[in-house]
Amino acid sequence: MKNLITLMVLLIAINSSNAQDSLAILRFEDYLSIVMDNHPVMQQAQLQPDMADASLMMAKGMLDPTFQLERDIKQFDEKNYWDMLNSTLKIPTWIPLDPKLSVDRNTGLFLNPQDGIPTDNDNLQFSAGLALPIGRGLFIDERRATILQAKIYRDIAAAEQLKMTNKLLFTVIKDYLYWSLAYQELNLLDQSVDIAAELYRRVRLDYTFGEAAVVDTVQAIITLQTRQADYQKTLYSFIAAGLNISNHLWTSDGIPLELKSATIPDTMTNFGVMPEASTIQSLIDWAMINHPDIQSIEGKTEQLTIENRLAKEYLKPQVDLSYTLIDAPINPAGEFQNPSFNDNYKMGLDIYFPLLLRKERGKLAFNKLKIQDVGFERDYRRQTITNDINSRFAELQMAESLTNQYRMMANNYERLLEAELLNLETGESDLFKLNIQQDKFIESQLKYLFYLTKFQTLKAEILHDAGNLYPTLSTVSN
Repeated sequence: MKNLITLMVLLIAINSSNAQDSLAILRFEDYLSIVMDNHPVMQQAQLQPDMADASLMMAKGMLDPTFQLERDIKQFDEKNYWDMLNSTLKIPTWIPLDPKLSVDRNTGLFLNPQDGIPTDNDNLQFSAGLALPIGRGLFIDERRATILQAKIYRDIAAAEQLKMTNKLLFTVIKDYLYWSLAYQELNLLDQSVDIAAELYRRVRLDYTFGEAAVVDTVQAIITLQTRQADYQKTLYSFIAAGLNISNHLWTSDGIPLELKSATIPDTMTNFGVMPEASTIQSLIDWAMINHPDIQSIEGKTEQLTIENRLAKEYLKPQVDLSYTLIDAPINPAGEFQNPSFNDNYKMGLDIYFPLLLRKERGKLAFNKLKIQDVGFERDYRRQTITNDINSRFAELQMAESLTNQYRMMANNYERLLEAELLNLETGESDLFKLNIQQDKFIESQLKYLFYLTKFQTLKAEILHDAGNLYPTLSTVSN
């Protein structure tokens, strides 16, 4: 058992050096950069503003000018019953004053008198008119409401984009940190296997020379088998964690990347800094306004407010007024002429008004309830966000404290293990005591690594709870 400590230290150092020489480190910053540039969910999130712009374009289509051409012909018994041609250009405007230009050419033996056109200018008639709602639809109508809601949808889409991005980034950060944890656990158990193998070899050698009992060799082989089993379980966890990392790695062409077996994480990764209590309050204040869920709810509220305006508008009677000049200010010959507003015109007045207004009043009442419902949702979400951040901060403080405690415990157990190894060399200890100390050392190291990883993860999670993960990373990277 002479020089056992020196041999074990050299063995660990040589193994670690050889492993690092043959492995490639995937740095956290590089990993995060690949994810943010190429991950399909990031690409999907970036579609949200484009989808909102497309929706706005569709809504604005209600203001597109339209051209309509109609022709109706009846020919029977070699007689031209009628031949009616109408072409109309309508130009919708934001204000409810829609101009309309029409050209008509009607002929035939049995033409309806109201469709008759003088034979001058080849039976052509030009008209220019306006339509104006002076009741329902004067201040807001369906098309204006749809366009306003589509503009608000852009803010909702931006909030949805941030929400998707925050969720993805938290997942990829957590997966990397736990991949790093699995690798460090694997190294620790790999070293414990090497130590147990070396102890077993030396015990067998001592047994050969009559310096150890047979029970010591049994104890040594059991310890070695236990360490090997623990190593295999940790190896599986490390492989599974690596596969999770592979899920997040893509090329710019949308081709998934496979993490090579020789790739390892950066074990020195430290995400962010431990926030102070004042920082937490600032984070809560920011989240009350800018959290993607709050932004989305506010957008829905604005859309419902527009719906409410439209619902109130439908309580008014529908009174549509139209006025059309005939052959003015341009006649069929293409000549400009002064219009006569008392002659050569068509005028229309349409009035529609449901007497009970049950549908309209029901719509308005239902819409007000929806606004109240969204208001309750906003208040509840703000409260849950506040509680989540405060709860996460308390958990973060606990994790920091436990990390420091387990680090000191691990250091102390390491000192006890070294002392037990020294006692074993001088014959003042045995394998049983040594195994107990080594078990405690490994357990304390594993707990320290676990809470260190949890501490790092919680620093990302508290930003995710506040909806501020992506903005924070963007600020740091810039």
